[in-house]
Amino acid sequence: MIFNPSITVFLSTHNRPQLALESLKTLLNQSYDNKKIIVSDNSSDNYTEIFLKKNFHEFNEFRYIKRPNLDPHDHFNLLIDEIETEYCMFFHDDDLLESDFIEKALKKMEKNKNISCVGGNAKIIDSKGNFIRFLNRPIFFHDLFIDSNEQFFDHYFNYKPRLPAPFPSYIYRSKFIKNISSSAKHLDVEFISRTIKEGNILWLKDICMSYRVHRSQDSFNESIVQRKKLIQFLYKKKDLSLKKKAIYKKNIRLLYWRKFFLNDLSKVFVRRYNKALFFTFFTQLFLIFRHPFYFLIKLFNKSFI
Repeated sequence: MIFNPSITVFLSTHNRPQLALESLKTLLNQSYDNKKIIVSDNSSDNYTEIFLKKNFHEFNEFRYIKRPNLDPHDHFNLLIDEIETEYCMFFHDDDLLESDFIEKALKKMEKNKNISCVGGNAKIIDSKGNFIRFLNRPIFFHDLFIDSNEQFFDHYFNYKPRLPAPFPSYIYRSKFIKNISSSAKHLDVEFISRTIKEGNILWLKDICMSYRVHRSQDSFNESIVQRKKLIQFLYKKKDLSLKKKAIYKKNIRLLYWRKFFLNDLSKVFVRRYNKALFFTFFTQLFLIFRHPFYFLIKLFNKSFI
């Protein structure tokens, strides 16, 4: 039997032309040939289109579609509606894909028809593309089949040593996701968990992509409302025990407040500290002009404290 299933790879991009070009090149460089690449440009301007045209005189190797700056969730649901091939992938404009991943994942899925989707391991890189760390060190793990929501959510919300595969790394069997849509911020958790009822999820231990971490990522923007929606989604899962739901609820809250104190609250303290420095500097400058011996008097007073 000839191995040649078709796959559509959507590259979602929003106002990041340079990163989108880097990401697109890794998709075009895949070892697997029977693929259709669609650049879905959801930018608020036309800079991405102009930039791509400078680097590709004709869009022969991929299809370019300009979207009317849709809401991210509407954009994602639209991509699902446009799937026409046996397999599909939703890649992001700030990440880089390893050249053999599509071929490797499709071989696994063709061999085991009970797999609904395959996700891979990743290298974490910074905004400039510098290596930070491995998501999971390949030497310590093996390929993992996930066949229940409890097993899946444990890796997200119950401090398992193995971290979940990044959302952009997943390749899906298209027929299993055609009727799945999402409107929540945490659509990756919600969306992937819904594929479990159709088949197993496979996480590969091998590095499949470089996952870029930077401040403009959606994952850096948190809200209590969205976290509450995620908890409500988990509580609707009938195959989860009440004990597990309570554990996930507690850990989701802890994760939110940890992010809040590390990111949002730290910005407040930095702003106030900078403002205090600003006023202190000008206050001391004013005193120098009013009293030339200000620093000598201050030093003299300190020596007697």
